[in-house]
Amino acid sequence: MATMQIVGVPMVQHVIDKQLITDAFERLGYDRVLRAHVALAHGNGGDWHNCFLAMAYGGYGKLYECLPPVSPDVSYDVAQILDLTVREVWAVTEAFDHCLTEFQILVEEWLELNKNPALVLRDLAIRAYGRENVDLESFAKAAAYCDQPEIKMQLAGVR
Repeated sequence: MATMQIVGVPMVQHVIDKQLITDAFERLGYDRVLRAHVALAHGNGGDWHNCFLAMAYGGYGKLYECLPPVSPDVSYDVAQILDLTVREVWAVTEAFDHCLTEFQILVEEWLELNKNPALVLRDLAIRAYGRENVDLESFAKAAAYCDQPEIKMQLAGVR
């Protein structure tokens, strides 16, 4: 990637704050971070409709609909809606907007480290049966294909 600098204007170096971003992921939770991971495929930084935090909240435009029509500080409003600190919102937004590749790697690493086997199985059942409200029978069918004891143990607690 080529970098262009205007003579006399210092270049801005963006560095992601991994600790703040990880803290934000913890507060958002696995489901929201996984849902927001979809936003990384689009990579449209600078758009509150489909940025990482908007996708974590719901879907395209859902977060934006919750924001006040006139706000002196959108970051504060987003922090309030998602139960994050303003610093966490800034860290995630900056990383998503300016360091997308590094941010994507951090998201994938966090998801892998925090993978909940029951959620993974639920996602497989949703894909297999094509609906959000997967019943216990669908879980049972999906579990039949699973040979991992920790997932079967977690499924016992899903009931």
